[in-house]
Amino acid sequence: MLKIVIIDDNYKIVETICNKLGDDPTNQYRIFKISTDSEQALDYILTCEADVIILDLNMPKLSGIDILEIMREKNITTKVIGISGEENYIVELLKRNIKVYKMFIKPFQLDDLVETLRKLNKDKNENMKLTSILNQFDFNKASSGYTYLIDCLEICIEEKWHTVPSMNLLYQKLGERRKIYTVRNVGWNVEKAIRTMNRLTEQSVLSEFFPYHSYPSPKIFLNTILDLFYEKF
Repeated sequence: MLKIVIIDDNYKIVETICNKLGDDPTNQYRIFKISTDSEQALDYILTCEADVIILDLNMPKLSGIDILEIMREKNITTKVIGISGEENYIVELLKRNIKVYKMFIKPFQLDDLVETLRKLNKDKNENMKLTSILNQFDFNKASSGYTYLIDCLEICIEEKWHTVPSMNLLYQKLGERRKIYTVRNVGWNVEKAIRTMNRLTEQSVLSEFFPYHSYPSPKIFLNTILDLFYEKF
């Protein structure tokens, strides 16, 4: 279930979005908080565990862009869907190098908003499944290699690959995503993360998942995780 916060000083818009989501037959959305006061909303954003914030950028007292700035300073990575009646706010976002997950200019189609939320919820469910599988192994999760490994799996899922066609191709796509131009460095970090996992994970666990490979290579590891992922899905 996707946990949502809605912040807009126009209560009619808040009410319309709430009604639309409440009518969704899948019942996959939970509205955590609604607010028409941006200052009060900020206090909530700093402590809540929402999956997504639907945020009006043009509000009195504290604008949505100001809230985004504060979120960036506080390292709050909750996904934000921006809404605004004026396109110049998009220019302001670009000037300040602030990114939002999606931007809608009023008036917009509610079905488009719902479709965006549906994709976010699908991504959340996929990430939860992926995490539950990976948690069976021991990694150094603070390493860049582990982050790249997650990226590799996400790319495979986005591309609908059930097996990795080529590690070089996968590393190239990862480099493009991360704007890393030394693909060799990407591969080296992923391989190091796998080696560390091989060392830290109990042998009985490795034997269960990799009965024919005492120390699985990155490609064998990724293909095994993808098998488990699609099986669970």
